[in-house]
Amino acid sequence: MVIDMVDGPSLATDLNCTHSIITRALDVAIEHCNKSLNSGELEESTKKGFIDYVQCFHTVITTHHHLETQMVFPYFKDKISELPVDKLNLEHGKIGKFLFEIDNVIIPDLKSAMLNKSSLKQLYKSLIGLDEIWHPHIKLEEKYFTIEKMDNSIDKDEMINLIEIYRKFSMEHNTPDYLVIPFQFYNLPPSKREIWAQELPDIINQKFIQIEWKNKWLPMVNFFYPDVNNEI
Repeated sequence: MVIDMVDGPSLATDLNCTHSIITRALDVAIEHCNKSLNSGELEESTKKGFIDYVQCFHTVITTHHHLETQMVFPYFKDKISELPVDKLNLEHGKIGKFLFEIDNVIIPDLKSAMLNKSSLKQLYKSLIGLDEIWHPHIKLEEKYFTIEKMDNSIDKDEMINLIEIYRKFSMEHNTPDYLVIPFQFYNLPPSKREIWAQELPDIINQKFIQIEWKNKWLPMVNFFYPDVNNEI
């Protein structure tokens, strides 16, 4: 996925960064789930990290879709010509069914001491079903949410205001922050992390994540970009 690079704040770049985070995490979760199915179990050494990773994935995509449905789509539906709000919301609903199953059925089973292969199969099936909808969904969104169509439809002051509103919404819902923020940060390639860091509160920077929260997110490290191991 190509993320447009611009100077200064950009709603389109922020949304596309979130798509990149979710896409990579979905790919990683599917790959690890498939590997675990082939071996017959979740390895004990990475079990907690993988469960945390899947939970963060669920939180980020759920928050992202709530933000779009409640705020982004209503605001831009009259500003971006032919924005297919109904179709996009319908796809959110279809994805939501898989997310509900992951959160309410599968993750509790994965945490159970009596974990069995059927839980992994169910997770894999849900992730594949979600994946089949996700890629055409974001392709459609990114057809309309471009810098030209999105950012240029409002003035700079309004964009800054919207970015702050969206950031506040995301921070309130993306919890716990000590897991979700590192999950977002390290599911972006190094070249994109600086862009994403602009959306974080001033107190939270890469050094803060690496020092203050390290023990919390460290079990997930095997699922992040490989360079993260070199930074810790």
